Amino acid sequence: VERRRAGETEPERQRIACEVVVNCAGMWAREEGRRAGVSVPLQAAEHFYVVTEPMEGVSADTPVMRDPDGWTYYREWSGRLIPGG
Repeated sequence: VERRRAGETEPERQRIACEVVVNCAGMWAREEGRRAGVSVPLQAAEHFYVVTEPMEGVSADTPVMRDPDGWTYYREWSGRLIPGG
């Protein structure tokens, strides 16, 4: 990383020159970025959700509802409602 830009990567001790590096490390992306000298502003968090039985009136066009104060959301999945947070 030079001037916050990728120049090469070194997987398995083999250098590969590149213009872009995509960090696909999922919940470990922050740590992998830190090891490369890049700040990745993400933090993994434990997540819980429930899947209901199919519900009448719940369809693919049901909007996602979010409650930022309660750190929860409600969304449709295959005719079911998924509350999570």
